[in-house]
Amino acid sequence: MTEQVYYFKLPDGTVRRRIYNPKSEVPIEEALTQNLPAGTEGPFTLSPAQLPQDREYREAWRWDGGKVVEDVEAAKSIHLDKLREKRKEKLAALDVEFMIASDDGDAQALKRIAKKRKRLRDLTKEPMNHINDITTLKQHRPGGIDD
Repeated sequence: MTEQVYYFKLPDGTVRRRIYNPKSEVPIEEALTQNLPAGTEGPFTLSPAQLPQDREYREAWRWDGGKVVEDVEAAKSIHLDKLREKRKEKLAALDVEFMIASDDGDAQALKRIAKKRKRLRDLTKEPMNHINDITTLKQHRPGGIDD
């Protein structure tokens, strides 16, 4: 027997997926409902047509009564978190460059690095009002993140 996939609607409208292995010694009811908050609805079995094709923003999935949809506002928040993680790596690398420039007394390099750091810090302040769908959100790459 293969694993079985079940979905639950949490009280806040988000969707959670649980996978159950029929070979498990834990009863299905216990395995599926473990650690779910009170007020959770389900389990539901869904066809692929009822699910978004892209799982990148799965934490932004919401149940609309007939299928799972992507909440663009929630996905924006997830996208910002991803940008912050990428920014963190770049800022750490710039910290090393900054220290070297500081030790060398290189004022021009310090100014250049300071501009890069400011641009990276301002990345998550860029408005995303124009983004209304997941495809556009995935293409949103603020200036400086890929430099």
